[in-house]
Amino acid sequence: MSIQKNNFDFYFLKGTFNSAVVFNHSVQSVESHMKDNVSIRTWGNVEWSSMKDAHREVEQYENNIHELITLKNLTSVCAYSTERMTNEFKNALLRCHDFFMTDNELIKI
Repeated sequence: MSIQKNNFDFYFLKGTFNSAVVFNHSVQSVESHMKDNVSIRTWGNVEWSSMKDAHREVEQYENNIHELITLKNLTSVCAYSTERMTNEFKNALLRCHDFFMTDNELIKI
């Protein structure tokens, strides 16, 4: 079974990115599928790094979601284009993840 959600629809559920709202929505989504005893793998595409102070909200969300991923033993990928990210935003994302993958390598952080 494959369930797909547009990243803007998912992350901007209430019209703006709010880490607490998105995290609660993520928890509900994961738990509703786990009761069906299905394997869950997520892939998120970060496309909105230009939003003012987005790195703070995203870092809070990513830290919270990392705990959920670890607790529920999920596989999750956070994808983004480094050319479209500020250094501040890239560094915030790197602080939240265990691995960094480019087109040529996989690095354990």
